[in-house]
Amino acid sequence: MEIQIPGGESPLGKNPVFTRLGNPIPQLIEDKNDIELIRIRAKELLNWHPMVQLRSLSPYPYNCMGLIFAARRISISIDHINFVLKEDGYKSVKLSEIIAGDIVVYRFNNELSHVGLIMEVNRTLLMNSRVISKWGRDGEFIHFMNDVPKLYGEPVEYYTDRER
Repeated sequence: MEIQIPGGESPLGKNPVFTRLGNPIPQLIEDKNDIELIRIRAKELLNWHPMVQLRSLSPYPYNCMGLIFAARRISISIDHINFVLKEDGYKSVKLSEIIAGDIVVYRFNNELSHVGLIMEVNRTLLMNSRVISKWGRDGEFIHFMNDVPKLYGEPVEYYTDRER
């Protein structure tokens, strides 16, 4: 289904994405990234976060929200996370209840800032659970839940789409 404005581009961009309930997810329209610049920034990030593993670099513009909710196709403002979580049937869970496949949401200065996908849970030390996330326009990284750039803040909310 393509939504168009007469004489203009779709308000949803070139790759419209919809929630499970069928409602459109607004997207950020961004230009393709410079892969050499991304490589330089990834090297710096890995120096600052030595326990982090680089998963991939891509010049295609998607962010953490696009990684988790749009299969790496688009960027979505973090401001839309509550809309997407609700529309896609996610429910809040406690940190002690997380399993691989759940979502972790970060806050910085009490503002929503970042989202990641929990890949592996460490029951002994939950903050050492492994997460995959996209760091801005930079690469995808696999990291401990609390090992992210300072601007992403702290992991504070957890969500699942599984049935209980």
